[in-house]
Formats: sequence, C-alpha cells, structure tokens
Amino acid sequence: MYDLLHYYIMSVVSIQVGQCGNQIGREMFSTLMRDCSSRPHGCSAAENESFKQDVLYRYFDAGEERGVPTARAVLLDMERKAVAQTVSAARVSGVWRYDPKSVLTQCRGSGNNWALGYMERGPQCRVDAMERVRRQAERCDNVVAFLVLLSLAGGTGSGLGTRLTEWLREEYPASFILNQVTWPFSSGEVIVQNYNALLTLSHMYEHADAILAADNAQLYDVCRKRLYLKHASLSQINRVICHHLASVLQPCLGTPNTGIPQLCRSLTPHPSYKLLTIRCIPQTAEDTIRYATDTWNSLVKHLRQMVLVNSSLDEGMDWSSSGCYIRSLSNLLVARGREVSSFDSSPFTETRLYPGWVRPDARLTLWTSSRRLCGYDKTTCVLSNSQAPVRSLDNVIGRAWNMFCAKAFIHQYIAYGLEEEEFVNSFATNEQILANYKSL
Repeated sequence: MYDLLHYYIMSVVSIQVGQCGNQIGREMFSTLMRDCSSRPHGCSAAENESFKQDVLYRYFDAGEERGVPTARAVLLDMERKAVAQTVSAARVSGVWRYDPKSVLTQCRGSGNNWALGYMERGPQCRVDAMERVRRQAERCDNVVAFLVLLSLAGGTGSGLGTRLTEWLREEYPASFILNQVTWPFSSGEVIVQNYNALLTLSHMYEHADAILAADNAQLYDVCRKRLYLKHASLSQINRVICHHLASVLQPCLGTPNTGIPQLCRSLTPHPSYKLLTIRCIPQTAEDTIRYATDTWNSLVKHLRQMVLVNSSLDEGMDWSSSGCYIRSLSNLLVARGREVSSFDSSPFTETRLYPGWVRPDARLTLWTSSRRLCGYDKTTCVLSNSQAPVRSLDNVIGRAWNMFCAKAFIHQYIAYGLEEEEFVNSFATNEQILANYKSL
C-alpha cells in the first residue's frame, strides 16, 4: 500500500512535446525503470525496495494495470508517427506503459515554425491538452512539479511547448516547472532553428522556474570520444541525456527531500538566472562498467575541472591554473555509489568558482546516495547554474540576428500573426540574459 504522505509530497507530471520531447521522454522512463532493476545496487533489500517505491511515487501512476507501472505523463505532438512509436515501444517493453488517454496528436505538424505552433496550433488544442494534464494532476494529492521535455529547433516542441509552459504557470501557480530543452546542432537541423530557439527562450524564461539545456553537439562528442560510438545516432544521444537526467531526478537514499522543487530552490534563487547545464562522470560505456576503478577523489577532481573550463568531456582539458574559467551562481552536486560517505565535495567550494556576491551557504548543495546508478560503482554529476550556456546562446542570437537583418524567412512567421516587433523584443530579452551571465 502506498504511503499517502510520501505520494502527496513527491508527485511529478512529465509532459512530452514534439518528436524530440517524446523520444527523450520514453528513454527517460525506460532509464528510470532500468535503474530500479539494475544489479548490483549496493544497498540492502529494504533500502532498494524503498528506492523503487519512491521512483513509482514520483514518476508513475499509483494505479497499475496487470502489474505494469503507468508513466505519469502527457504526450503531445501535431503529428502522430513519433507518438505512436513512443507508446508502442513502451508497451512492448512489458516493464512500463503510457496511458493512451494521455495522448494528444493531430494530422498536421507545425512546419518547424514557432509561430505556427505558438499562435495557431497551441490555442486550437489548449482545451484538450490541459484536460489531459488535469487528468494526470488529479490522480495526485498534490502536483509539486512539472517536467516539460522539448526541442528548441522544431515548431511543435518550441512553439506549443512555450504555450504549454505559460498555461501550466497560469493554472498551477504553486507548482514548479522544470523545462528540459535540447540545443540543436549549430550546423543546422532546421534552417529557422535559431529563430525558434530565440523565441522559445525569451517567452519561456518568464514562466519556467528552471531551464535545463542539453547541447546535441557536446553530447555527440561524448558518444564519439568517450563511449566510442563512431557514428552516434539521435537515440544514442538521447540515452546519454536520460542517464544525466536520472542521475539528478532519481531519489537519494542518503539525502531526504530531494527532487525538482529542491533543485529549483537551490539553483535558481534569482529570476534573472534560470539556465542550467549538467555534467556526469564517469563517461564510460555500460559494457565496461565492471572494469571501472574510479575513486571519489579522481571523479570530483575531473568534474570540477569540467565545470571550470566548460568541457563536456572528462579528458583533454586545460589543467593550467592560469587558463580561462567560467563562474557559477550555484551548483548541485550528486554522488551515488559505493563508499559515498567518504565523498569530499570541498573542491566545489573554491572561491574562484563563484561571484563574490553569492553567499557561501548558497553556492553548493550536496545530495548523496549509497545506491548505485544503473550499476555503476561510483557516479557523480553536477547541475550548474553557470556561464556554460553563454557560447550556445551567443551563437543562436548572432545567427538569428544575421537572418533577421536580411529579412530571411520572416514572412513565414508573420503569416501566423507574429509581428516583427516580437522578434525585436525576443532579441532584447535574450541579450539581457546573455549579459547577465557574462557579468557573473
């Protein structure tokens, strides 16, 4: 029987928007369940059972059909194919499933156009979309957080995802909203992707409590150089993203009251700073886990350097003390695995990591768990509110501005009711975000 008080505190509703959001959402739930059944888990049978129940309380519906947990999720897309594949893959796994009543699709996409998704498709499906969200929320005693998964590049994920974030803030003002967004490859997945990213961030920034950004180019490097996947697919990149998400979202046996609300409170205390990045090590393939010989000291040393020099890889970094380094407003450090009681977080208390105006007690939050993550002997990750996204954001603004000055593709957005002034306002908002982070 579920502990009703625990269930009341921890419930989270995930919302998967667009093709990217649905693919990442499916992989995320698969990773959460795979971690629950991983061996060795490094804790007692009672502790492991408590951990599994906690995962179910947070991310799955308490009501189970034939013993298969149902993801507490809403699936939205303007095309049917990606969602149908997502629902089918979950059902075939036999480990967990989606509720078919939580799916909303249409026959037409959003044409990779933010304005079409935001101005037209969004208002058309608001009633049906929020009804599905409401149905999931009403199964919980209290929804403490929403996790919204989307891409910045396309039309549905960016446009409808932005609208949805606004609706969530309007209807659930007391709940936390964490948006997990994916930066597109700079080489271009969609020709207007920089417009879409610019408009998404400027509107979403006002309503989300935190925006966790994953960079496809950096994750591709991790797959190619550290996991030795010569030609990494998007599904393999998504698997890395979801391993990172699980490292933060899974319960921590050694730290009570961890989750999205605590994450947002510790990392985004100021409304001008909401962009988060995550780094997780060791960066090794799962089939080599058994040969790992990492120590906590070596892991935290490499992770700190990754943060300092803004590296996505734990090798080939600049270790010189005179090199350029980035600053963090705050960091959340999570350590999971064997002998975690000996974990030393002091390298992340270094003064040079933070601006002088940030209070020492607000700089670092530590979560620990003796239970291993997905079978890894030791894993540690850091979720940072730092200058790390500056390069990606600067690149998006610059490319979008060049296109805007040439009036390229503007007519496609104006056709759905978006005025040029809205572009100007979005540039101003993003330039302010960029200036805030550069000033840290």
